[in-house]
Amino acid sequence: MPSEQILPQPLRLPRLADLRHRMQAIGAALLFGFATQLQSVMSTLNTPIQSNLLLMAPYIVTIIVLAGLVGKVRGPKSEGIPYVKS
Repeated sequence: MPSEQILPQPLRLPRLADLRHRMQAIGAALLFGFATQLQSVMSTLNTPIQSNLLLMAPYIVTIIVLAGLVGKVRGPKSEGIPYVKS
């Protein structure tokens, strides 16, 4: 039996950035689920939309949201600077 006693680690509160990313992931999952359910409901209502387009609906919604809501994407700061192995 070891002489050292293993103590539990103190609870660490998640950082605000961690919570923001988790909430964004939850929101994205809910949006995709809503679009999937909407596709299912529209197919049961016999809408004149082709079934292939209805199957693509969740993915189209996701692409539109990603294209519209994602902030400005910046390239790396070292772009254009040649890499010199030391």
